[in-house]
Amino acid sequence: LILEWLDASLFDVVRANGGRGLHLSLVRVLLRQLLVQLRVLQDNRCTHTDIKHKNCCLADASYFMSDPEAGARSTVILANPLAKFIDYGNAVFEGEPKTHPIHTKQFRAPEVLLNAKCGWG
Repeated sequence: LILEWLDASLFDVVRANGGRGLHLSLVRVLLRQLLVQLRVLQDNRCTHTDIKHKNCCLADASYFMSDPEAGARSTVILANPLAKFIDYGNAVFEGEPKTHPIHTKQFRAPEVLLNAKCGWG
């Protein structure tokens, strides 16, 4: 089994940024990439079941700090933002029996907590 080498998780990047979150332009780039990956999963009738910031890793976590504007703090700017989901260990396909709960409890969507029937899955 050969796997791609990935660098830090989004959790690590936010921590490197002092817990202040990420710049909106960076969030847009990363979110677009992750939504494309979710679309591929949906097209294949697969649910990841454990999406969280610790399961989104970067191909290259090298970064620099922005020049702060007057009164603002500097923020992390990724040199090559490329995010990918990891940890498909609990992924399930449509129609398969779900023998385990959807993890992680703190990150469960409201519709999962309410056992709502919505979407394709």
